[in-house]
Amino acid sequence: EQQSLEKVAVFLLAIYITFCLSFIPSSIVHFVVKERVTGAQQLQILSGASRCTYWFANLAYDCTLYIVPAVCVPLALKQFGFEMILTGDCGWALAAVLIAFGPAMAGFS
Repeated sequence: EQQSLEKVAVFLLAIYITFCLSFIPSSIVHFVVKERVTGAQQLQILSGASRCTYWFANLAYDCTLYIVPAVCVPLALKQFGFEMILTGDCGWALAAVLIAFGPAMAGFS
């Protein structure tokens, strides 16, 4: 009984974490759209920055911006007593998702 309740709790936590992380790409895309509207990319290219430098700077900024939520998720889970999702296979899966999600998400913005 207790083990099945823990499995349900881990499943719901996975859904909640996924839902919370889905807001990060929308905040990043907001700046890309705003740059597109204001013409910031053209201004930087006219100033002498190459397109490669412009996009690399955006990628580096997006990945750096993602570090805060990626570190806060495990800390919050530990603080609120959800150690079951931080240990064993669940812990490795959470780490893999948090490590891979940032660069994958930033690459599409």
